[in-house]
Amino acid sequence: MDVFFDSLPCYRRKPPNGGFFVLVGILTEEGDFVAILSGKAFGALPRSWRRWLAAEAVHLPGTRIGVGISGGGDSVALLRLLLPLQESGRCAITVIHVDHGWRPESASEADWVRALAEAHGLPFRSETLPTAREKSGTFTSEAAARAGRLAAFARIAREERLDAVALGHTADDQAETVLMRILRGTSLQGLAGIRPCSALVIDGVPLRLWRPLLGRTRSDLRALLKALGQRWLEDPSNDTPRFLRNRIRAELLPLLEQLRPGMVGRICDLAADLRAAATLIGKRARRAAKTATADGITPPGRTSGFLLREILRHWLLEQVGIAEPGRPMLARLAELVRSGRCGRSVVISGRTIARTHSGLAVLPPPARVPVPAELVLEPGRSVEAGEWMYDIEYNSSSDINDALWFDPGRFPGPIVLRTRRPGDRFRPAGGAGGKKLARWLIDRHIPRHQRDELLLIASGSDVLWIPGLGIAEGVAHHLRPGWLRLRRRRKSP
Repeated sequence: MDVFFDSLPCYRRKPPNGGFFVLVGILTEEGDFVAILSGKAFGALPRSWRRWLAAEAVHLPGTRIGVGISGGGDSVALLRLLLPLQESGRCAITVIHVDHGWRPESASEADWVRALAEAHGLPFRSETLPTAREKSGTFTSEAAARAGRLAAFARIAREERLDAVALGHTADDQAETVLMRILRGTSLQGLAGIRPCSALVIDGVPLRLWRPLLGRTRSDLRALLKALGQRWLEDPSNDTPRFLRNRIRAELLPLLEQLRPGMVGRICDLAADLRAAATLIGKRARRAAKTATADGITPPGRTSGFLLREILRHWLLEQVGIAEPGRPMLARLAELVRSGRCGRSVVISGRTIARTHSGLAVLPPPARVPVPAELVLEPGRSVEAGEWMYDIEYNSSSDINDALWFDPGRFPGPIVLRTRRPGDRFRPAGGAGGKKLARWLIDRHIPRHQRDELLLIASGSDVLWIPGLGIAEGVAHHLRPGWLRLRRRRKSP
């Protein structure tokens, strides 16, 4: 027995027809050997890669694994590395190829991947995306291509009942991603880079991605393929300078390596540390966001700017349903919270979020019935606004429910139903003097959107009544001699 894995015993056996194959497994507490990897495909791997695969085999994300193969060196190397898992019965592999249709030769590349899968006795699934060219004839964006590719993976994974789809992202991809996000602007989550495992929902279809090669470089994989005598394809679109990632790969990373060799590894280590930090902060932010609802949130007091943004991010994602809130969006909401000024609002992804006395509130969409500009109240004629009817009676001496009486000497008229206007003043009944209506509403923490939609009863610039909020001096809930009646009643169904 050769023991050259950290904690996994390895048996080397010679079959009758010559050569050898290797078994790697786990010793149970009873001393029994349980094989987890075996066969010629495993024995053909270089020793360092056998050690790597043995460690990955213990943490497989399932027993039915799809492997996304473009034909490039990274994905082909991934397939060759995972073949021993299929041979050992650890999992069942399905080869998946997505043709973007970018180049005339893409159809032949799909045939090449199909032949690779058939050579190893693996099932093959392929999907060609709708035309990937814009009207101008240039290539589509990387983001659009990625979205189409992930949607195809999700559909195939559902149809084939796959537990996960393995992708050939490497340490070089990780470094490029981190640098690209720095250039575009990002947060802690962005600096954490590509995650080894991630769970997505694409058009309502769940998709789990597994990236086992993030700790290895492209040069490592090319050396492996050469050692195995395995061919691969080169994608000429990787040299297109139109894409930012390609320029980072061809220009920026080589410069950084020249200035300080080993930059790829250091960037990947940084991303791993930030990923761990983001996980810890994310747990705290989720706990704080759980107290919120889809209608609003009351952030905890004395929260740092970064943690506040994280709490708001989880609230928007998990409660409000706003996908991928960006840094500028979160900064605007955090400033809204810190300002403490009620009534201010921002519009995010079509949703209006306003500052209230207790925190932030998601406002309902505007009323379908337009707010009237001005309706004059006259005796003998009811005025309709929304679900309410308003009327005024100059010769009423009866005391009825849901009615107000006002002093015609203080409010000579005309009496109108309208929304607020600049210059409106309101002197609340029992108050110590009048003030501008706008200031009175702000002092009562009425959000701006509600202030603009409020219906009120006024005489000139003097406000008599704000239904549901207050009445003015000179207005009473009970009959007063010589005063006139004003009534609001709900419309009959």
